Amino acid sequence: VSKAEGIWINYGCHCAQMASYKRPFNYRALTKLVLGYAQNGNIEKAIAFFYTLCKHLQKMPEGRDEATARHLTIAYNAVVRCSLQASASWALRSKVKHRCGIDVLLLELAKNVAFDATTYNVLFARYSRIARMAAMQPDNSTALKQTAQSMNSLYQQMYNEGIMPDVTTVVHLIPLWLYMGRMDLALNQWIMLNHSGRSRRSLNELKRHVLAQSQNWNVVTKAQMLIDK
Repeated sequence: VSKAEGIWINYGCHCAQMASYKRPFNYRALTKLVLGYAQNGNIEKAIAFFYTLCKHLQKMPEGRDEATARHLTIAYNAVVRCSLQASASWALRSKVKHRCGIDVLLLELAKNVAFDATTYNVLFARYSRIARMAAMQPDNSTALKQTAQSMNSLYQQMYNEGIMPDVTTVVHLIPLWLYMGRMDLALNQWIMLNHSGRSRRSLNELKRHVLAQSQNWNVVTKAQMLIDK
């Protein structure tokens, strides 16, 4: 990846900085750099190149077409997923301030991105991780409520944009709704999953995932009751 970065510095940046823009900006190459560093767990580099990608796409006179917007979404998904993995190691090293700074920056950069189902699922996973960390604290009621409200607002945004939740989404949302006392929503989603033509093995796997996520919200008993219905 570092060699690819060297090539970008020597050639890609010159192309992007040309005032005339006679040569097209190579956003595909820059997207690959973001994906490469994210795949290797280098969150700082991944965010830095994603930020560069955002700036250059904003400067393009022709604006963003569907292809460039898609590349931006893919790159953002990779960065957020990378930050989610990095958050676990930062938590072990107690670098809370560093982690919070990354979170703030990711939220700011999200203004440039069109979310898709993958984006929402990664962000739901982030909130689920925050809930798990909050649940381990002695007085966790306030932190869990704030996390639940943020996560539910994110779902409302997803719903308003007409993006259909997939199985991964539902696995994160059912424990959330059980925590919020919305058994009706959780039950409706679970019934839909049971009537989706899935094999018994697939349903058993889903049950394990739902129960695992329910531990984050301290609603394992409610989740087991839901599954047994």
